Amino acid sequence: MYINNLRLENFRNFKNRTVLNLEDNINVFVGDNAQGKTNLLEAIHFLALGKSITNQKKEELIHWDKDYFYLNCSYYDQKNNNIEVGYNRDNRKMIKINNIEQKKYSSLLGSINVVIFSPEDLMLIKGSPSVRRNFLDQEISQLSPYYNNLLLNYRKVLFNRNKLLKDNNQKLLDTIDIFDKQLAMLSEEILIKRLEILNKLKILAKLTHRKLTDNTENLEIKYHSFVEDLEQKIPDLKDYIYKILQKYRQKDIYTRQTNVGLHRDDIGFYVNGKDTKKYCSQGQQRTTVLALKLAEVEMFMSQRGTYPILLLDDVFSELDYKRRNFLLKAIKGRVQTFVTTTEKEQELLKSFKVFSIKNGKIY
Repeated sequence: MYINNLRLENFRNFKNRTVLNLEDNINVFVGDNAQGKTNLLEAIHFLALGKSITNQKKEELIHWDKDYFYLNCSYYDQKNNNIEVGYNRDNRKMIKINNIEQKKYSSLLGSINVVIFSPEDLMLIKGSPSVRRNFLDQEISQLSPYYNNLLLNYRKVLFNRNKLLKDNNQKLLDTIDIFDKQLAMLSEEILIKRLEILNKLKILAKLTHRKLTDNTENLEIKYHSFVEDLEQKIPDLKDYIYKILQKYRQKDIYTRQTNVGLHRDDIGFYVNGKDTKKYCSQGQQRTTVLALKLAEVEMFMSQRGTYPILLLDDVFSELDYKRRNFLLKAIKGRVQTFVTTTEKEQELLKSFKVFSIKNGKIY
């Protein structure tokens, strides 16, 4: 999978029209801070997932003195394809895949697969459980748009259940059982898929991590669920989850919120048995994240039969020489990659196609 050309119009600080012809290998974008390097990666991310990297509102992606933005890319995945996305300040959108109009941004999922790696990904280790859940959910949603629909339905039911609890209407509380049955049904499917993908991902990450550490460290990834012994085969998982919700119902009514469920699950990373969040150095944390991201790349290859597009946002400044070379060796000639960097690291990447970015213009 690779993007042949990319067109940006009034997106972020890219005013008017910008057209790029791209290499199917590594494309390097060099520039000072706040010139538009990350905005370029965000355009690709939006074409793939229908949302910005930081989940900002779509109107905030429009150039400040324009009324709309427009993105277009031609890409190859078994055949030539095209995606167009447009949005204006009147909240009107345009989404086309191979000239066929789509109604929802979620329709984009699965067309272009992307993996993004930035210094902020240390939050996968240091951040809250929601960061780790979102990481896993986003990867699975790219592999299975149906999974994304499951998540949306789960969040809708959870929202309605919490609203019922907050209103504290005793007559309406009798209907809470309806929501519990829906949550149990959706939770079963979501948890099964999360475990399936994470079990594959952790094997790939473990192998990559051992190579990065010359076999001196062992990475383990564990899914921490509200369902005890989830790794074991539970005969009727849906009924088991329903009973857990019943068990917590009185507490939920008292606290006016849903206290248990997959929306509170977490993922743990352990190096040589130690929790990376609490006991590992920042260098070990970076190595863990790098192993995880490269495992994510390989996961797409194993599931889709083609490599995803890799977005590297200013990561070379955060990696030492050994990790930089390991990363380049892993992707060179196999994975179309977009690298943003400063002049300081340009020497490392000068053998690839290099673009310069200044004030939203690309040279």
